[in-house]
Amino acid sequence: MKKLGLSAYENDSKPTDKKFAYIIDESIMVNREKLLLILGVPAEHPGRPLKHEDVTVVSMKSGGSFKGDDIKQEIEKSIKEIKAKPEYVISDQAHNLTNGISQSELLHHIDISHAMGTCFKHAYGNESDFVDFTTLLGKVRLQYHLTDKAYLLPPNMRSIARFMNLNSWVDWGNKMLGCFGNLPKEMQDAYSFVPDYKELLVELKIAVDAVEYIETICKTEGFNLANCKKCKRYITQHVIGNANNRRAMFGIRVLEYLKQQEEKLKSSYEAHNISSDIIESTFGVFKQKKSPNKLYGITPFVLFIPLHAKLKNDK
Repeated sequence: MKKLGLSAYENDSKPTDKKFAYIIDESIMVNREKLLLILGVPAEHPGRPLKHEDVTVVSMKSGGSFKGDDIKQEIEKSIKEIKAKPEYVISDQAHNLTNGISQSELLHHIDISHAMGTCFKHAYGNESDFVDFTTLLGKVRLQYHLTDKAYLLPPNMRSIARFMNLNSWVDWGNKMLGCFGNLPKEMQDAYSFVPDYKELLVELKIAVDAVEYIETICKTEGFNLANCKKCKRYITQHVIGNANNRRAMFGIRVLEYLKQQEEKLKSSYEAHNISSDIIESTFGVFKQKKSPNKLYGITPFVLFIPLHAKLKNDK
């Protein structure tokens, strides 16, 4: 596996035969190390979400941490090796990544899912009813775990990227509101706090549906001027229209994000990728396959990553 992975990494054709883009991210901490990964993908959106067979592994580097200067050096090194520049770069909003990409003076798209999570965080993260309700969800999961009330428990809220994953418990809350009157009395007593937050849950459902609409369009059809206009119209009509201050604030932040990304399109016919889901998936496959021994850091098993992409390409 190591020999084949190394061969694929060193000799696999780099994405220079047509216009390409970079997706950059770093893995979670593995013991005391992280993996900085640069993937090459087609610059023109393929009309569907990116798959592993669309990916070329451009660069991999392990280390304890990566500062903006380190990111810049890796980008410049990769450009020198493949003798071509990417049309644009996609990453999340981590300060080191945004700083390094800015120093490299390349066009930078912020991943749409991370951006939507940031919009939620700014609009709702410090709101008292939001904080109180999410705290109660955590408490009932502990309180009713392994009891006869457990079948109605809310889904677990992720500690990492929790604002990117609101939809599961927002859907749970709205379904509970819909069936609450038909529940047995002991279940109504156990989950009596849910109707108290009806206004919040209904409000969040509108915002979550809007994010799902936007992400579906941009990930499956690509980010272009026409789709951007469609998304901005939806936000204006369904999120900002007749909204309270914080939902309007959320909608305005989404519009600002769309406008910023729209300005990076060079022509009306361009359709860019604007999602880094494929690199998250790559890290997920690596995490699933690597040794579960927590004392291991980044080992030569990382050569599985370019081999995995190559095998997908050959299918």
